[in-house]
Amino acid sequence: MSWRWIAAVVACGLVGIGGCSETKSTTTTVDAKTLKSAAEPLTDAEMQQFLRLIARLPDGQVPEFTPFDQPQLDTLLPAKMLITEFRSRYRELCDPQRQGQVWDANLDLAKPALQEGWTSAQLAAFIRCLSCAVVKQRLTAKHDLKKIEQQCRQEISQVVATLDQDDQRPRSQMTEAFMQQRDQKVQRLARMVAMLEFMLQLKSVPQANLELVQKYDSQIRPLLPQASTQDPFVEPFVDVPVDRDAIVPVGYQAN
Repeated sequence: MSWRWIAAVVACGLVGIGGCSETKSTTTTVDAKTLKSAAEPLTDAEMQQFLRLIARLPDGQVPEFTPFDQPQLDTLLPAKMLITEFRSRYRELCDPQRQGQVWDANLDLAKPALQEGWTSAQLAAFIRCLSCAVVKQRLTAKHDLKKIEQQCRQEISQVVATLDQDDQRPRSQMTEAFMQQRDQKVQRLARMVAMLEFMLQLKSVPQANLELVQKYDSQIRPLLPQASTQDPFVEPFVDVPVDRDAIVPVGYQAN
């Protein structure tokens, strides 16, 4: 499972717009509104607005949150700095302001959004909120989400402890085999940080949103690609590009 897939599920659970080749930007004329978070209630009026908007798109599919170029990581960074970087990358990928700027350059998407009274960023925020509800509604029946959150936290703590122990080794003793093992630990840390961020988003989704997406399930399901309905806990994995020669200077924020 790639970082793009798991990040898409984590961020939105929705991928797959195609055929929108127009790259000219459009000027946003809608007044700025507070961008909807996963914790805010969805309404019937918004759902109808959203379904009309998607029907206007050339392929009639929910647009994806697109990945973006990120610098490679030095796996020898301290574990807490790596956590901060992984968390930052996840949150940037999920950021509706960033995604809105991408969609602003696509008139096939931006114009229909404006016709329905949404800026591209507002559309991205709504998709993030909606998709979190869709994913949570489908996973709750099969998984104990609280237990998964606890397991993520425990594993993060365990990996951090082993990485901190690795840091005590002189660099002159860091063999190729040692670095391969460390890279694997960093990849494990990355996927657990991403999964924990995912769980925290799902945790905030109100029950009313689950009931609403269930009500609209027959209309929403055909708009989603198959990947969005798969179970992200079967084999969670994140492919993390690493570069031992490039150190990314980041700070640390403890949660």
